[in-house]
Amino acid sequence: MGREAEYRHGRHVLSAFGAGMGLAVAPLAQLTLENIPARHAGSGSGLVNTVAQVAASTGVAVIGTIFFPLLATHAGEPAHGYGTAFGVTMWVSIALLALTVAAGFLLPRKPAPGSGVQHPAGP
Repeated sequence: MGREAEYRHGRHVLSAFGAGMGLAVAPLAQLTLENIPARHAGSGSGLVNTVAQVAASTGVAVIGTIFFPLLATHAGEPAHGYGTAFGVTMWVSIALLALTVAAGFLLPRKPAPGSGVQHPAGP
């Protein structure tokens, strides 16, 4: 596979990731805020945005902590070093995404409106 084909493949993969994020963020924010009373909408929105920014910053720090030491091990051959470091960090990102999806299934489910099922009493 030539360099142009590798770049084209990488461009398509990254475009798919970007499109997926774009399609997921707005509905997730709406889902997160749907049960917040109107009088607390500003606080809820601020909290969602703060958590998103902290999570993004933490993700950049973690992936950077993995990427740059890998890059340094290939100091004599930067093209190979970038490819190796990028490949490893992409697999780490995919693994973290899979863990996040699995953790999402552990979140409590709420009954559908009008189903007649009562919420359990809180502590």
